Amino acid sequence: MKLNLIYSTGQVAGMLGLTEPQLNNLLRRRALPGVPVGPGGRRLWTADDIEVTRALLEGRRSRSAKGATNAP
Repeated sequence: MKLNLIYSTGQVAGMLGLTEPQLNNLLRRRALPGVPVGPGGRRLWTADDIEVTRALLEGRRSRSAKGATNAP
C-alpha cells in the first residue's frame, strides 16, 4: 500500500530552496501550475506536484542563466 503524503506550501518552499512568499507569488502569477486547494483554502501538495514544480523551476533557472551576460 502506497501512502500519499501531503505537504504544506511552507514545507514545499523549503524543499525547493524558496521562501513561502516566493512560492506563493509564483503561484499567484501563474508561473507554476496550480495545486489543489483543500479545506480552509490551503494548498495540498503531493510528491508528484513537488517534482513537477522542481522541474519547472530548474527550467526557469537554466533559461535565465543562459540569458545572463558578463557585461560590465
